[in-house]
Amino acid sequence: LASAARALGDALLRPFADHLSVQRLLIVPDGPLHQLPFAALPLGSGLLLDRTEAVTLPSASLALQLHLKPAPSPSGPPLTLLAAPAFNASW
Repeated sequence: LASAARALGDALLRPFADHLSVQRLLIVPDGPLHQLPFAALPLGSGLLLDRTEAVTLPSASLALQLHLKPAPSPSGPPLTLLAAPAFNASW
C-alpha cells in the first residue's frame, strides 16, 4: 500500500511540488479521483498535509465562486489552482 501511495503521490503531486507552499490548496479531481484522500498522499519525506491544507471541491467554477466571495477577514491568502483538464474531441 505504501509503495502504491508513493507512486500515486509522485504521479499527481510531484510535477507541482514547487507550487505547494501555499496555505490552502484547492483540488478539483476528475472521476474516481474524487474518492482519493489527497492530503494523505506522500510528497517528499512527508505527506501533502504536512505542507498545506488540501481542500477537495466538486468543480472549478465553485472554486472561483468561493474566491470571489468577500472574505470575513480583511484579506485572504491568494488562490492557487492546479488543473489538468481533459477535453473530448467533440467539445
